[in-house]
Amino acid sequence: MAPKRLIRDENRNLAVWEAEASIASLQQEVKDFQTQHQQEVSREVSKAKEQWEAKLTENL
Repeated sequence: MAPKRLIRDENRNLAVWEAEASIASLQQEVKDFQTQHQQEVSREVSKAKEQWEAKLTENL
């Protein structure tokens, strides 16, 4: 019976490794998404600031 248990243990270890790899991949995707989103927000804020400053300059 030891070989069957060894196979189960190996299968479980493989499943754990695959799950950990999947989690790490998802964490990286989330991090990349957050970075991209922050960059987009920063660009939009800069653009809005420039437009606002241009309007203020026009009104002076």
